[in-house]
Amino acid sequence: MVEVTYGINSANLQLAGQTVGQARAALASLLNIAAGAQAHIDGQPVDDSRILRDGDALEFIKTASAKGN
Repeated sequence: MVEVTYGINSANLQLAGQTVGQARAALASLLNIAAGAQAHIDGQPVDDSRILRDGDALEFIKTASAKGN
Protein backbone atom coordinates (compact mmCIF):
# COMPACT_ATOMS: atom_id res chain seq x y z
CA MET A 1 0.00 0.00 0.00
CA VAL A 2 1.03 3.56 -0.73
CA GLU A 3 -0.41 6.45 1.26
CA VAL A 4 -1.21 9.31 -1.12
CA THR A 5 -2.01 12.79 0.17
CA TYR A 6 -2.88 16.10 -1.45
CA GLY A 7 -4.13 18.80 0.89
CA ILE A 8 -6.94 17.36 3.00
CA ASN A 9 -7.50 14.48 0.55
CA SER A 10 -5.78 11.15 1.18
CA ALA A 11 -6.05 7.49 0.28
CA ASN A 12 -4.18 4.23 0.88
CA LEU A 13 -3.90 2.47 -2.46
CA GLN A 14 -2.19 -0.46 -4.18
CA LEU A 15 0.25 1.60 -6.27
CA ALA A 16 3.55 -0.21 -5.63
CA GLY A 17 5.36 -0.80 -8.91
CA GLN A 18 3.80 2.22 -10.64
CA THR A 19 5.64 5.46 -11.27
CA VAL A 20 4.73 8.68 -9.50
CA GLY A 21 3.58 10.01 -12.89
CA GLN A 22 1.23 7.06 -13.39
CA ALA A 23 -0.19 7.58 -9.90
CA ARG A 24 -0.56 11.32 -10.54
CA ALA A 25 -2.49 10.70 -13.78
CA ALA A 26 -4.75 8.07 -12.22
CA LEU A 27 -5.52 10.13 -9.11
CA ALA A 28 -5.65 13.69 -10.47
CA SER A 29 -9.45 13.80 -10.51
CA LEU A 30 -10.04 11.65 -7.44
CA LEU A 31 -7.81 13.71 -5.13
CA ASN A 32 -8.12 16.99 -7.08
CA ILE A 33 -4.34 17.17 -7.60
CA ALA A 34 -3.25 20.49 -9.14
CA ALA A 35 -1.27 20.26 -12.38
CA GLY A 36 1.82 21.95 -10.92
CA ALA A 37 1.89 20.08 -7.61
CA GLN A 38 5.35 18.77 -6.65
CA ALA A 39 5.56 15.11 -5.64
CA HIS A 40 7.33 14.16 -2.39
CA ILE A 41 7.98 10.73 -0.94
CA ASP A 42 8.69 10.57 2.77
CA GLY A 43 9.28 14.33 2.74
CA GLN A 44 11.79 14.36 -0.15
CA PRO A 45 10.98 15.80 -3.59
CA VAL A 46 10.88 13.20 -6.39
CA ASP A 47 10.19 13.30 -10.11
CA ASP A 48 7.44 11.47 -11.96
CA SER A 49 9.75 8.61 -13.01
CA ARG A 50 10.25 7.42 -9.40
CA ILE A 51 8.86 3.90 -8.89
CA LEU A 52 6.55 3.62 -5.90
CA ARG A 53 7.29 0.98 -3.27
CA ASP A 54 5.05 -0.62 -0.70
CA GLY A 55 4.95 1.60 2.40
CA ASP A 56 5.82 4.86 0.59
CA ALA A 57 4.08 8.03 1.71
CA LEU A 58 3.46 10.01 -1.49
CA GLU A 59 2.40 13.61 -1.03
CA PHE A 60 1.61 16.17 -3.69
CA ILE A 61 2.33 19.73 -2.61
CA LYS A 62 1.19 22.84 -4.44
CA THR A 63 3.47 25.73 -3.54
CA ALA A 64 1.78 29.02 -2.85
CA SER A 65 2.45 31.75 -5.36
CA ALA A 66 3.83 35.07 -4.23
CA LYS A 67 2.92 38.48 -5.57
CA GLY A 68 5.60 40.12 -7.72
CA ASN A 69 7.64 43.00 -6.35
